[in-house]
Amino acid sequence: MILTTDWNNLINYLGGADANNQINTARILLNTGYPNYALNSWESATAGLISGAKLDAAIPNYVDSTPNDPTGTTSTTGVMMGLAVAFTPVRSGNIMVQVEGQMQNNTSGDGVNALLYYGTGGAPSNQGAIAGTQKGKAAKIDAVPTGAKKYPFGITTIIPGLTKSTAYWLDLALLAVTGGTASINGLEIVIAEL
Repeated sequence: MILTTDWNNLINYLGGADANNQINTARILLNTGYPNYALNSWESATAGLISGAKLDAAIPNYVDSTPNDPTGTTSTTGVMMGLAVAFTPVRSGNIMVQVEGQMQNNTSGDGVNALLYYGTGGAPSNQGAIAGTQKGKAAKIDAVPTGAKKYPFGITTIIPGLTKSTAYWLDLALLAVTGGTASINGLEIVIAEL
């Protein structure tokens, strides 16, 4: 713990405080894998370079995407929707993903399942084969009571351990349960690095 007297002496030694009783210094970026943090730095004529320990608040790293409604599917095993929502982690590699939208099947008594997938490289196209790594619980309706009626759904999950500075895609896989044509619409996908 630093006593008030010691803190004031340090401020005076480093050239005095600004109007907010803080040390008025230039900012430098850290090159330690945390590019959105900054560190105070001071240059003293008598003691050389002194670095402060105050980290500024990180710049938020997030994506808020509202992709176009994808073409639905009659596949009962599942195909990708081709949403290609992109995200690049830069700090922790741990992200929270929240998907909200509506799902439907055009045939009464049939259902729909939506599953979240992520990966690197080229993003899957609409109607493409299942690709990437699945995460979180499936959003599903086993049998819609009214064909073509839209039902709200959501998927929220945390994906840990992603590689920093690597671009990732996120997408949904969709399948029709029993039969009919399953589709999703009105999507909003929020990705935030923790």
